[in-house]
Amino acid sequence: MLVALAIPFLLAITVIVLVFRGLRYLWRRTRPDQIIRRGLIVAVGLAAIALPFVANKVGERNHLLGRVPEPLEVAEIEYRLEELFGVGFMPATMKPVSLSIG
Repeated sequence: MLVALAIPFLLAITVIVLVFRGLRYLWRRTRPDQIIRRGLIVAVGLAAIALPFVANKVGERNHLLGRVPEPLEVAEIEYRLEELFGVGFMPATMKPVSLSIG
């Protein structure tokens, strides 16, 4: 079971390493006066860093909206910090507490 989970994780890490090696190669081939090209290389690098976070949030939103009945439309998802008592060392987490139906 652990091997089945490790394979996609290692493939994702490999792809990220290859993307950044390619960006490093492009960066070294550009001259310092090519500001626009270097800016695009930096933008692609930042997008590669932010993409997993954005994909996770989109997946979380789709998961929450998948539980809403079809005739209803959701206007917003409200998040609220709720304190968990009696657990001890476990920190509180952000949980969706309400969906505004509109």
